[in-house]
Amino acid sequence: MKIIAVHEHPHLLDSAVQFFWEKWGTEENFTFYQDCMIHSGKTEDGIPRFYAAILDE
Repeated sequence: MKIIAVHEHPHLLDSAVQFFWEKWGTEENFTFYQDCMIHSGKTEDGIPRFYAAILDE
């Protein structure tokens, strides 16, 4: 297993958004999660950041 920063692996963005949203989101906030993940890592203070554990690729 390895821990990755989602913003460093854009090819996993859609899967990550879907996973995080299904676990903690509501019907109204899918685009909020998507926007946060798209823009994570692009701010000077580094917030927000999303990480994922990847098992067997």
